[in-house]
Amino acid sequence: MINMESKIKNQKSKMRTVIVFIALLFCGAALYAQNDMRARIELEDAEKAYSEREFFKVFDHLDKAQELLGRWSHQIGYLRILALDQILLLNYGGGDCAYFVQLQSELKQYMDYANQNSDRIERDKFREIYAVEEKAAKTDAWLKMPEFIEGGKALKNKDYAAALDWYKKAGNAGNIIALKKIELVEFLTGNDGEGRPVDNSMVFVQGGTFKDSKDKDVIVGNFNIGKYEVIQVLWYAVMGYDPSYNNGFIYDKTGNFRGRLGTLPVEMVNMNDVLIFLRELNTISEKNYRLPTEAEWEYAARGGNKSQNYRYSGSNNVDDIAKYSGSNNADDVELYHNDSNKKTNPVGSRKPNELGLYDMSGNVFEICGTYDEPIADKSRRTEFGGSFESRELFCRPGIAMDNSALWRSKSSGFRLACDAK
Repeated sequence: MINMESKIKNQKSKMRTVIVFIALLFCGAALYAQNDMRARIELEDAEKAYSEREFFKVFDHLDKAQELLGRWSHQIGYLRILALDQILLLNYGGGDCAYFVQLQSELKQYMDYANQNSDRIERDKFREIYAVEEKAAKTDAWLKMPEFIEGGKALKNKDYAAALDWYKKAGNAGNIIALKKIELVEFLTGNDGEGRPVDNSMVFVQGGTFKDSKDKDVIVGNFNIGKYEVIQVLWYAVMGYDPSYNNGFIYDKTGNFRGRLGTLPVEMVNMNDVLIFLRELNTISEKNYRLPTEAEWEYAARGGNKSQNYRYSGSNNVDDIAKYSGSNNADDVELYHNDSNKKTNPVGSRKPNELGLYDMSGNVFEICGTYDEPIADKSRRTEFGGSFESRELFCRPGIAMDNSALWRSKSSGFRLACDAK
């Protein structure tokens, strides 16, 4: 009798264990199904971001999709490779950066998978990845070219004449990355090696006192600020990729490359990107470039000690009289919502303000440091000046936008500043 009761208890215990196990299986399957659906949504969002040329959003969505799945997938790899190809622009001088290393790793993983699972890979998509692989192989060869390596050594040693000579030799041999490095050397030296000046101007601003938008007296010391917003060519030469939505390349209707605009402002950068750029540029140049503080930027935008207190009632039927940077006529100085065809324009396209600074109103919002410190806060950032997407209100010198430091936008860029000696 006791043995029978013991057997019944054991059987019940086993049944409970089986029931719990089955329940856990169902819960796990349900959770997996939920994660799989969420991953599909992230993939769809990544595809949408790719079609809108917001490539860093593509990476964010793909990372989330991979985390939800708990593994890499060829769909994730495919889209990540295409997005990396877009920001690197390998055929036109990109690749000298960490993103290229990531691309090489992603290509290897995709090709290994394709070799073992050819029946799961769409032929057209494989052709796209194969084309990127060919470009990556060419880029890798350019990076390993002896003349290019010697140019890098000379640049690191600040021997700009030798660097220019080595990069030109590499460029003559078909190395497109070397041509971008030539543009960097030209920026650093202020000439193109043939005696023609390259405008890398930093404008000296005499310090003074001004009333900010809150009618508060603000004292600003002497400083230097960039004559123009940082352009894509300089960013590309320093960083090895171009994040910009409105990138400065020209294509014909069939998609063939036809040239480069060259002087569009860089955008789609967040605070971390900018700080890395400044670190790299300062290492190369042995200068101490930084972002302007909020006070410096506003003082310079108002014209500094040469301010004429300009105000104008914007040109496109704008009723309110507003204070802007540079002129009484909005059409003269700014590229904003009503007149910029929904895209950035080359820097310096309009008249400068009293200090000779261009695009302090419109074109792109400009990221600044904190109000009284040279480096912006790591969690938040402040932007001034309005953009090609802005209403006239945001183009006033005293109107600021507050954003997350990690935010990237096609209407946000920056300009350089440095202390005055």
